Amino acid sequence: MLSTQDIEMIKNTVDPEYFNVDALIGYLMTHSVIKNEIFMKVALDPNNEVGRLISGLNDKYAYRPVSVETFVRRIPFYFFFPQKDKDKVTYPWLSLIVRKVGSRSEMSDEELAALLEKKYIALETIHYHFHISVEDIFSYMDIRDHRLPSEWLLEWYDYLLLCEKLHWYDFMPDVFAYKYNLALEAADRDPIIYDLEDQGLCEYVYRIDNYLEIRGNFPVDPAGKPVLRWIGIKLKYPGEITCKLNDSKSTAWLIRIQLTPKTELYARNIYNKEDDDQEQWYRLYAGPLTMEFDYTVLKRYRRSLGMTQKEVAEAVGATLRTYQKWEIGETTPDSKFLLRLLNWLDIKDVVDATKWSDDWCSPEEVENEQE
Repeated sequence: MLSTQDIEMIKNTVDPEYFNVDALIGYLMTHSVIKNEIFMKVALDPNNEVGRLISGLNDKYAYRPVSVETFVRRIPFYFFFPQKDKDKVTYPWLSLIVRKVGSRSEMSDEELAALLEKKYIALETIHYHFHISVEDIFSYMDIRDHRLPSEWLLEWYDYLLLCEKLHWYDFMPDVFAYKYNLALEAADRDPIIYDLEDQGLCEYVYRIDNYLEIRGNFPVDPAGKPVLRWIGIKLKYPGEITCKLNDSKSTAWLIRIQLTPKTELYARNIYNKEDDDQEQWYRLYAGPLTMEFDYTVLKRYRRSLGMTQKEVAEAVGATLRTYQKWEIGETTPDSKFLLRLLNWLDIKDVVDATKWSDDWCSPEEVENEQE
């Protein structure tokens, strides 16, 4: 049963230009469980912009049947559509915020239902407990784009709960990823590490002139400086590091790393597990002064081919003693002999005969160098 206050709220919230408010009230008065059908029943024109948007709630990935009491409490979210002008309804809209596409999920139906309910509870808490208007909720989420909106909602919700514990009052920070990680660390929790693969990037790093460019959504402090300790990269001896928005219409950042002859850049392997033999980092770039000839490959490849040192030396036109010095790392073959060795020992990729230094700088040390 609806109270007078409930009916008044519905009339003040639901736009009669797009929805049959009396039909909505009548449905709520005669049903104990509110099913998905409600949205299409009360839309005046299912084919206009609002009708098409609200039809997104007519499936189990965006809405599950709830009691009348719960539905009424969530009406401000269900029927809110920010408008720039009379005829154009703008995004985001609720089904995008809360839905999780089933075809891409390995979750069971019960798990999906629980996750959906968690998102609605997050919206309710943000609005009713933290007193953030529905308009501010949607407009704030419209400009926060570092993850899928459905994932970002729960991060914001968690951040607000942390703010309450920490007595912080910056509920809608301009640099959310930065403030959220600060809050996680202040609460003795692990911060989010923004790995390159998480962002769905086909190519992670671009070489442009004497710079490496990394495009993506990364934690950046209020001064526009990337926080390297929260990015899944390992960097050594960079030049100047700068950061700016990728373009005026994007929330993604462009990190530019000036190259030096000793610069190295690795990305974290998110698929690696501690008990795997996989490398935890993979190389994206290495400067020329980081590379050395890996003499150990000579012996390994020679033995795999069943050859003696003398046979290899004669094949490439060197003395036995000269070759022996190469194989133990006492001297290094010049370019002419190196090409011959790669050819004769069937070393198909020069990378296989290359090794890199491993004296890494910590992210904190790199950040301090940029001060």
